[in-house]
Amino acid sequence: MIKLLALKEIMNQCPYCSEKTISAWQKFKASDLYPAICSSCGKPSRMSTSLNTIEDLAGTVLFPVAAVFSFLNKTWLPLVAFTFILVLGAFLKLRYLPMVAVNEKAVVKKYWFAFGALVMLFIWLLYDGFIK
Repeated sequence: MIKLLALKEIMNQCPYCSEKTISAWQKFKASDLYPAICSSCGKPSRMSTSLNTIEDLAGTVLFPVAAVFSFLNKTWLPLVAFTFILVLGAFLKLRYLPMVAVNEKAVVKKYWFAFGALVMLFIWLLYDGFIK
């Protein structure tokens, strides 16, 4: 049982070369903008995001519900259960979702989109703070 929970021993398969070279920590923090790099072939990959939207929505909706329920009933149990469910979900994602290849052209587009959003925010702050 302890060996099952040891994330250090879980190595994940690279979608390009099929070698088990990506650690659980690399997989956990990998995204399109900061992908995990395979130590064998050097290509970028990330965890499959098939459940991320559902998980984010559940976290956004269920946390306030658990917090209000916890406050009204004066017990920590709903918050502890919510935390346990989040940790269990993260562990199951790490254990069972595969790594997928990162499309480098899509990553460049996301960088430019983020940069454009940052420029727009900066212009809005300048306008709101100094010109208005």
